[in-house]
Amino acid sequence: MRVILHGANSGWLILGLLWCVTLRSSAQNRVVQRADVKASAKDGQPYVWFPAGSFQMGCSIEKAESAATPANPPARRASAPTMFSGFNICDDDEKPLHQVTIGKGFWLGQGEVTVEAFTRYARLTGKPMPPNNEIPGRIVNVRPAGPLEGATWEEAAAFCSWAGMRLPTEAEWEYAAAGPHTSSMRDLPGTPEWTADWYARNYYSVAAPTNPRGPKTGEKRVTRGGSDGLNPGGRRLSARRSRMPTTHGNVTFRCAGEL
Repeated sequence: MRVILHGANSGWLILGLLWCVTLRSSAQNRVVQRADVKASAKDGQPYVWFPAGSFQMGCSIEKAESAATPANPPARRASAPTMFSGFNICDDDEKPLHQVTIGKGFWLGQGEVTVEAFTRYARLTGKPMPPNNEIPGRIVNVRPAGPLEGATWEEAAAFCSWAGMRLPTEAEWEYAAAGPHTSSMRDLPGTPEWTADWYARNYYSVAAPTNPRGPKTGEKRVTRGGSDGLNPGGRRLSARRSRMPTTHGNVTFRCAGEL
């Protein structure tokens, strides 16, 4: 059957068809975006999908200054170009800036593990809750929907394992923090977060270019995100920190892996 269009009516009909196609396309796009976030049936936490890809990991003066905002300024610099220009904008353990490839996509917690989720885990497994008195001057872990603070590295790793997940590698954490879905993430840079990796100050000079997983052994574990409150540069997404894995304190975590 052929439909013959005449005059102005044909223009209105074409516009109407184009409008319907646009609405359908927009709806399809919204479905794709929603599909990037998925709730875990085990721990009830929402996770964001990050496909495989490559990025520049670490810090350079140019990268630090281009990422700076009034709310997240670079660390203090000399006011005039001198041999000390750029001092403390990038810490030594954030260098060199290097290309890293994440060879396999992964799911990462949209937010830090909540008090509610960890309380449920503790009730089901008989594990203890982190002590609140390890963070002087603050009352933590009272909001069910708030992030759980004070878990040791071992406690964080055990929760993620129970949920069928794991702690993210340091590379995965920075890849997600700097990636296209960053706007879907919560609490970045937020409070310091545990990663799976052991810490080594010079690790970037020997790290594998694909799926780096940190040194094989070490004394401290890497934490990412957060700020020490003294150096504004501590809020750089490339900033690296470390702490003993058996300590409690001002630290949170999120899980990664496959759903």
